[in-house]
Amino acid sequence: MEFLLAIAGVVAAGIVVIIILQKRRPLPTQPASDPPSRVPVPPYSGSFDAGPTLLGNLDAEWDIWYEDRNGRTSKRRITVRSLHGAKYPKYVRAWCHGRRDWRHFNLYNVRNAIDVETGEKVPVTRHLIDWLETH
Repeated sequence: MEFLLAIAGVVAAGIVVIIILQKRRPLPTQPASDPPSRVPVPPYSGSFDAGPTLLGNLDAEWDIWYEDRNGRTSKRRITVRSLHGAKYPKYVRAWCHGRRDWRHFNLYNVRNAIDVETGEKVPVTRHLIDWLETH
């Protein structure tokens, strides 16, 4: 009987370790395997006050890994329209293809971004504007 209890304890501990390791898996850095999909994006009709527009009239499609305020990370495909902030970009106004709605993403919460067209990693830093102007 004690032997069976010991085996059950080892199995339970192994399951807990597997669950913890799965939660700590690193985010993928490769572009999404699904092909680029140029879906028509409706015009933006809302208002958004996140500082002056630093760069507008963009049409960049990115796959991003975004962490929400509860710490949950999700992969999203977005079409970026503009960057907002005081001196450096802080927010992105973009069409979220998964939610089929306009969203505003805080760049601080973007854990990884890949340009869908080129497969390049997007530098989600204060150098983002320089990178966009050369691509």
